[in-house]
Amino acid sequence: MTRVVGTGCRAACLAVVWSVVGCRGVGTWEVRATGGDVAASGLTTDGFADRCAAVFSSVELVFESIELRDDEGLSGGGIAVSSPVDLSREGPQTVGVLEVDGGEWDRFALELGAPSVPAVQLVGVLTCSTGTVGFDWTFDGPLRSSCDSGGVSIDNKGRDETLFVVSPESIFSVSDGDAGMMPAGLHLLEADDNVDGVLTLPELGQVSAEEAGLDSDSVDLRSHVTGQVQRMVSVEGGTTCLLEGGE
Repeated sequence: MTRVVGTGCRAACLAVVWSVVGCRGVGTWEVRATGGDVAASGLTTDGFADRCAAVFSSVELVFESIELRDDEGLSGGGIAVSSPVDLSREGPQTVGVLEVDGGEWDRFALELGAPSVPAVQLVGVLTCSTGTVGFDWTFDGPLRSSCDSGGVSIDNKGRDETLFVVSPESIFSVSDGDAGMMPAGLHLLEADDNVDGVLTLPELGQVSAEEAGLDSDSVDLRSHVTGQVQRMVSVEGGTTCLLEGGE
């Protein structure tokens, strides 16, 4: 169930389920998320430097809370969502629609997952010329970010929307946040230590970044992939929401 987590009016206002009593008028805010064509259809050999290919059967993010903030850090209202949003389905998925305080909102306070709830789950198959591996990876919550909203402006009884863009192909990056380098897959395939066709996060932790041939400051392949997951959420027309926390 979606519920309001606060109003943040300059005078004290009372938050109630499904509505926000605003001191500056109220409007409607719609939050959606998309994983784009990669989450829905996969990444073909043309998208990999080493001619691998990948498909995702699940790209789930648990949006525990999203809160609007102004330039003084005050809240305009927010939502909490207790179920995962699977972005492997076609088209943007609705995270929540609610009433919030009217005004100009510059930032989001974003939280994915909780101490007992994974923030992100990625399930898929990677295929290269030398073999195929499946993966089912979960990344612990909570992962938190305070990021640029790209400008949310809500007049009294007005409406605005936010689209979060998630890039699951980031897990195939061979460098730290360098969008100019093509993804690769062979370094992951070769990490399947027991050659059972299932690639686990512990197996990634056994391969150093140097052994994997990465241009990365990470110690090992697992920490590198985790770092890419923490960079894969951005706001359409805005900036990357760098996530911190988890394990």
